Amino acid sequence: MREYVELLVLADHACTDSRPERIEVYEPIGMEMLWVTIFRCCSQVFSEPSARPEAPPVWRPIAVQEAAA
Repeated sequence: MREYVELLVLADHACTDSRPERIEVYEPIGMEMLWVTIFRCCSQVFSEPSARPEAPPVWRPIAVQEAAA
């Protein structure tokens, strides 16, 4: 598993040959959507709140079958 260092300020990223990857993720502890920018060139990430309105996640029940005895 690869470890990443979180940047507090996006301007702290100093690599010149970077191709950042930006993804939107749900952070379950804070219950919010975040934009995460990943810099694979130097193993750093930067996260910021998404502009989406706060909405609780949609939970779907899973049918559990009991094992035959």
